[in-house]
Amino acid sequence: MAWISDRHMRLLILLFLLWPVTASGQQGITEDYAPVVAQIIERGDKAVSNYALERAVVTGNEFSRLYFDVFESSGMEFTLGLKDQSFMLEIESGFSQMISLAMDGREKSVLTVTWEALKQKLHYAAEHYSSSEGSVGFWGLVL
Repeated sequence: MAWISDRHMRLLILLFLLWPVTASGQQGITEDYAPVVAQIIERGDKAVSNYALERAVVTGNEFSRLYFDVFESSGMEFTLGLKDQSFMLEIESGFSQMISLAMDGREKSVLTVTWEALKQKLHYAAEHYSSSEGSVGFWGLVL
C-alpha cells in the first residue's frame, strides 16, 4: 500500500476503531440512573415474586434481559464503569448470580436475599453516581 502514507493509514485505523463508538454515542448514553434503576427494580421485583421452580428459566431470562436490555443498553453499565469500574463489576456480578440461581432452580428465599443485595447496589449507584444531566453522547463523556 505504497499509495497510502503512514499518517493516512493511522487515521483510517482510528476512524475504523471509533466508528462503532460514535454510532452508539449518537443514541445517547444516560447518566441519570434513577429511571433505569426504577425500571430494573420494578421488573426484578415482579420476576422474583413470580418465581417458582417451573418458571426458573423464565425468571433467569428476565434477569438476563434486565442486564442487557436495560442496564447495558441504557449506557448505565458504560458510564458507571467509567466512574467506578469495581463497583460496576459488583452490579454485573449480581445480575450474573440472579441468572444463575434462577436457572439452577434454587429456593426462592435464596433469590430474594440475592436480589435485595443487588437492589441495594443499584440504589447506591443511583444515589452516588447519577447525574441529572440526562443523556449525553460518547464525546460528551470523553471531553
